[in-house]
Amino acid sequence: MNKFLSILLVALLMICSCQSKNTKTSQESKDVNLMDTLQTEEVGFKELSKDSEIRFVKDIPFYEELLSNLNDPRDTIYICSRHLLNKFNTIEHGDTLVKFGYKQYEVIITSSIFDKKVHSFDLIDTIYKSNGEVDYIKAKNIIDGHMAFGIDGNMPSTELSEFIIKVDQKTIKVSNDFFNDIFNVNLENTEVYYTNERDLIFVYINGSDAAGGYSAKYVINETGYITRIVTNLCGFDFIDGVNYDCV
Repeated sequence: MNKFLSILLVALLMICSCQSKNTKTSQESKDVNLMDTLQTEEVGFKELSKDSEIRFVKDIPFYEELLSNLNDPRDTIYICSRHLLNKFNTIEHGDTLVKFGYKQYEVIITSSIFDKKVHSFDLIDTIYKSNGEVDYIKAKNIIDGHMAFGIDGNMPSTELSEFIIKVDQKTIKVSNDFFNDIFNVNLENTEVYYTNERDLIFVYINGSDAAGGYSAKYVINETGYITRIVTNLCGFDFIDGVNYDCV
Protein backbone atom coordinates (compact mmCIF):
# COMPACT_ATOMS: atom_id res chain seq x y z
CA MET A 1 0.00 0.00 0.00
CA ASN A 2 2.83 2.36 0.92
CA LYS A 3 4.51 1.53 -2.40
CA PHE A 4 1.31 2.38 -4.28
CA LEU A 5 1.02 5.72 -2.47
CA SER A 6 4.64 6.56 -3.30
CA ILE A 7 4.07 5.85 -7.00
CA LEU A 8 0.90 7.96 -6.98
CA LEU A 9 2.71 10.88 -5.30
CA VAL A 10 5.53 10.80 -7.87
CA ALA A 11 2.99 10.76 -10.71
CA LEU A 12 1.16 13.78 -9.28
CA LEU A 13 4.41 15.72 -8.90
CA MET A 14 5.32 14.99 -12.53
CA ILE A 15 1.89 16.21 -13.70
CA CYS A 16 2.21 19.45 -11.68
CA SER A 17 5.69 20.01 -13.05
CA CYS A 18 4.49 19.65 -16.63
CA GLN A 19 1.58 21.99 -16.03
CA SER A 20 3.92 24.59 -14.52
CA LYS A 21 6.24 24.39 -17.53
CA ASN A 22 3.31 24.69 -19.90
CA THR A 23 1.97 27.70 -17.98
CA LYS A 24 5.40 29.37 -18.05
CA THR A 25 5.78 28.66 -21.75
CA SER A 26 2.32 30.06 -22.41
CA GLN A 27 3.08 33.23 -20.40
CA GLU A 28 6.41 33.68 -22.19
CA SER A 29 4.57 33.32 -25.49
CA LYS A 30 2.08 35.97 -24.42
CA ASP A 31 4.92 38.29 -23.33
CA VAL A 32 6.64 37.89 -26.70
CA ASN A 33 3.40 38.57 -28.55
CA LEU A 34 2.75 41.65 -26.40
CA MET A 35 6.27 42.96 -27.03
CA ASP A 36 5.85 42.40 -30.78
CA THR A 37 2.57 44.30 -30.66
CA LEU A 38 4.09 47.22 -28.74
CA GLN A 39 7.05 47.40 -31.09
CA THR A 40 4.72 47.34 -34.07
CA GLU A 41 2.63 50.12 -32.56
CA GLU A 42 5.76 52.13 -31.79
CA VAL A 43 6.98 51.82 -35.37
CA GLY A 44 3.53 52.79 -36.59
CA PHE A 45 3.50 55.81 -34.29
CA LYS A 46 6.90 56.94 -35.53
CA GLU A 47 5.73 56.62 -39.11
CA LEU A 48 2.57 58.52 -38.23
CA SER A 49 4.58 61.23 -36.48
CA LYS A 50 6.46 62.19 -39.63
CA ASP A 51 3.66 64.42 -40.81
CA SER A 52 1.89 64.90 -37.48
CA GLU A 53 3.15 68.46 -37.15
CA ILE A 54 1.25 69.39 -40.29
CA ARG A 55 -1.92 67.50 -39.41
CA PHE A 56 -1.91 68.58 -35.76
CA VAL A 57 -2.01 72.32 -36.42
CA LYS A 58 -5.73 72.81 -37.06
CA ASP A 59 -6.64 70.50 -34.18
CA ILE A 60 -5.50 73.19 -31.73
CA PRO A 61 -8.49 74.83 -29.98
CA PHE A 62 -9.19 78.38 -31.14
CA TYR A 63 -6.75 78.00 -34.02
CA GLU A 64 -7.95 81.19 -35.73
CA GLU A 65 -7.40 83.23 -32.55
CA LEU A 66 -3.90 81.81 -32.33
CA LEU A 67 -3.16 82.85 -35.90
CA SER A 68 -4.20 86.42 -35.11
CA ASN A 69 -1.25 86.65 -32.69
CA LEU A 70 1.43 85.59 -35.15
CA ASN A 71 4.17 88.07 -36.02
CA ASP A 72 4.06 86.66 -39.54
CA PRO A 73 1.41 84.38 -41.13
CA ARG A 74 4.25 82.10 -42.24
CA ASP A 75 5.00 81.32 -38.58
CA THR A 76 2.37 78.58 -38.76
CA ILE A 77 5.28 76.29 -39.67
CA TYR A 78 6.33 76.54 -36.01
CA ILE A 79 3.00 75.34 -34.61
CA CYS A 80 3.28 71.64 -33.80
CA SER A 81 2.72 69.10 -31.05
CA ARG A 82 5.33 69.38 -28.33
CA HIS A 83 4.67 65.72 -27.50
CA LEU A 84 6.48 64.76 -30.72
CA LEU A 85 9.61 66.69 -29.72
CA ASN A 86 12.63 65.95 -27.53
CA LYS A 87 12.27 67.49 -24.10
CA PHE A 88 15.23 69.21 -22.41
CA ASN A 89 16.24 67.97 -18.97
CA THR A 90 15.80 70.35 -16.06
CA ILE A 91 19.22 71.23 -14.60
CA GLU A 92 18.11 73.96 -12.21
CA HIS A 93 14.65 75.12 -11.26
CA GLY A 94 14.04 78.10 -8.97
CA ASP A 95 11.84 81.13 -8.51
CA THR A 96 14.26 83.45 -10.29
CA LEU A 97 16.31 81.10 -12.48
CA VAL A 98 15.71 78.02 -14.62
CA LYS A 99 18.28 76.05 -16.58
CA PHE A 100 17.64 73.26 -19.07
CA GLY A 101 19.96 70.98 -21.03
CA TYR A 102 19.78 68.65 -24.02
CA LYS A 103 22.87 67.24 -25.77
CA GLN A 104 25.10 70.25 -26.60
CA TYR A 105 22.39 72.81 -25.80
CA GLU A 106 21.54 74.77 -22.66
CA VAL A 107 18.80 77.31 -22.05
CA ILE A 108 19.04 79.69 -19.07
CA ILE A 109 16.33 82.19 -18.13
CA THR A 110 16.42 84.52 -15.14
CA SER A 111 13.92 86.97 -13.72
CA SER A 112 14.18 89.89 -11.31
CA ILE A 113 11.97 92.31 -9.40
CA PHE A 114 10.31 94.82 -11.74
CA ASP A 115 12.12 98.15 -11.37
CA LYS A 116 9.55 100.83 -12.11
CA LYS A 117 12.21 103.56 -11.91
CA VAL A 118 13.68 102.47 -15.26
CA HIS A 119 10.36 102.02 -17.08
CA SER A 120 7.60 104.24 -18.36
CA PHE A 121 4.04 102.97 -18.06
CA ASP A 122 0.47 103.82 -18.87
CA LEU A 123 -1.51 101.09 -17.18
CA ILE A 124 -5.10 102.34 -16.90
CA ASP A 125 -7.49 104.76 -18.47
CA THR A 126 -10.36 106.34 -16.54
CA ILE A 127 -13.62 106.51 -18.48
CA TYR A 128 -15.99 109.27 -17.35
CA LYS A 129 -19.74 109.67 -17.66
CA SER A 130 -21.26 112.72 -19.34
CA ASN A 131 -21.82 114.31 -15.91
CA GLY A 132 -18.14 114.06 -15.08
CA GLU A 133 -18.40 111.10 -12.72
CA VAL A 134 -16.17 108.06 -13.14
CA ASP A 135 -17.88 105.39 -15.21
CA TYR A 136 -15.23 102.65 -15.16
CA ILE A 137 -11.50 101.98 -15.28
CA LYS A 138 -10.07 100.49 -18.47
CA ALA A 139 -6.77 98.57 -18.48
CA LYS A 140 -4.32 99.89 -21.06
CA ASN A 141 -1.28 97.81 -20.04
CA ILE A 142 1.30 99.95 -21.83
CA ILE A 143 4.89 99.67 -20.59
CA ASP A 144 7.75 101.44 -22.36
CA GLY A 145 5.39 102.23 -25.21
CA HIS A 146 4.46 98.59 -25.85
CA MET A 147 1.47 96.43 -25.00
CA ALA A 148 2.52 94.36 -21.97
CA PHE A 149 1.58 90.72 -21.34
CA GLY A 150 1.01 89.31 -17.86
CA ILE A 151 -0.74 92.27 -16.26
CA ASP A 152 -4.28 93.63 -16.08
CA GLY A 153 -3.99 97.29 -15.18
CA ASN A 154 -1.50 96.56 -12.41
CA MET A 155 2.21 97.15 -12.02
CA PRO A 156 4.20 93.97 -12.79
CA SER A 157 5.94 92.18 -9.94
CA THR A 158 8.74 90.64 -11.99
CA GLU A 159 10.41 90.93 -15.39
CA LEU A 160 12.84 88.74 -17.32
CA SER A 161 16.40 89.89 -16.97
CA GLU A 162 18.29 87.35 -19.08
CA PHE A 163 17.51 84.77 -21.75
CA ILE A 164 20.57 82.77 -22.81
CA ILE A 165 21.14 79.86 -25.20
CA LYS A 166 24.39 77.89 -25.06
CA VAL A 167 25.55 75.71 -27.95
CA ASP A 168 28.75 73.78 -27.22
CA GLN A 169 29.56 76.43 -24.59
CA LYS A 170 29.06 79.23 -27.14
CA THR A 171 26.75 81.77 -25.51
CA ILE A 172 23.93 83.37 -27.49
CA LYS A 173 21.92 86.08 -25.73
CA VAL A 174 18.33 86.64 -26.81
CA SER A 175 17.91 90.40 -27.14
CA ASN A 176 15.86 92.16 -24.48
CA ASP A 177 13.78 93.54 -27.36
CA PHE A 178 12.14 90.12 -27.73
CA PHE A 179 11.08 89.65 -24.09
CA ASN A 180 10.75 93.16 -22.62
CA ASP A 181 6.95 93.05 -22.94
CA ILE A 182 6.26 89.83 -21.00
CA PHE A 183 6.00 90.06 -17.22
CA ASN A 184 5.20 87.96 -14.16
CA VAL A 185 6.64 84.87 -15.84
CA ASN A 186 5.91 81.56 -14.11
CA LEU A 187 9.40 80.15 -14.44
CA GLU A 188 8.39 76.89 -12.77
CA ASN A 189 6.12 76.14 -15.75
CA THR A 190 8.80 76.81 -18.38
CA GLU A 191 9.53 73.93 -20.75
CA VAL A 192 12.10 73.54 -23.53
CA TYR A 193 12.05 71.14 -26.49
CA TYR A 194 14.21 70.33 -29.49
CA THR A 195 13.23 69.14 -32.96
CA ASN A 196 15.83 67.06 -34.78
CA GLU A 197 14.23 67.53 -38.17
CA ARG A 198 14.76 71.29 -38.24
CA ASP A 199 17.41 71.84 -35.53
CA LEU A 200 15.12 74.20 -33.66
CA ILE A 201 14.69 74.92 -29.96
CA PHE A 202 11.20 75.75 -28.71
CA VAL A 203 10.98 77.54 -25.34
CA TYR A 204 7.50 77.59 -23.76
CA ILE A 205 6.85 80.39 -21.25
CA ASN A 206 3.69 81.58 -19.55
CA GLY A 207 2.77 84.08 -16.86
CA SER A 208 0.13 86.32 -15.29
CA ASP A 209 -0.70 88.47 -12.28
CA ALA A 210 -3.73 86.26 -11.54
CA ALA A 211 -5.35 88.03 -14.49
CA GLY A 212 -3.86 89.05 -17.81
CA GLY A 213 -2.57 85.52 -18.43
CA TYR A 214 -0.55 84.71 -21.54
CA SER A 215 1.56 81.96 -23.05
CA ALA A 216 4.53 82.40 -25.38
CA LYS A 217 6.55 80.08 -27.55
CA TYR A 218 10.05 81.20 -28.55
CA VAL A 219 11.63 79.68 -31.66
CA ILE A 220 15.43 79.62 -31.62
CA ASN A 221 18.22 77.99 -33.59
CA GLU A 222 22.01 77.92 -33.26
CA THR A 223 22.31 81.50 -34.50
CA GLY A 224 19.76 82.89 -32.04
CA TYR A 225 16.18 84.14 -31.92
CA ILE A 226 13.95 83.46 -34.95
CA THR A 227 10.43 84.40 -33.85
CA ARG A 228 7.86 83.92 -31.14
CA ILE A 229 4.14 83.16 -30.89
CA VAL A 230 2.20 84.82 -28.07
CA THR A 231 -1.42 84.53 -27.03
CA ASN A 232 -3.26 86.01 -24.06
CA LEU A 233 -5.93 83.30 -24.18
CA CYS A 234 -4.96 80.78 -21.51
CA GLY A 235 -6.24 77.52 -20.10
CA PHE A 236 -6.45 75.85 -23.53
CA ASP A 237 -4.09 73.74 -25.58
CA PHE A 238 -2.53 76.77 -27.24
CA ILE A 239 0.87 76.85 -28.85
CA ASP A 240 0.96 73.06 -29.08
CA GLY A 241 0.57 72.19 -25.50
CA VAL A 242 -0.12 74.76 -22.79
CA ASN A 243 -2.66 72.29 -21.40
CA TYR A 244 -2.75 73.88 -17.96
CA ASP A 245 -3.93 77.31 -16.85
CA CYS A 246 -1.37 80.03 -17.37
CA VAL A 247 -1.96 81.28 -13.82
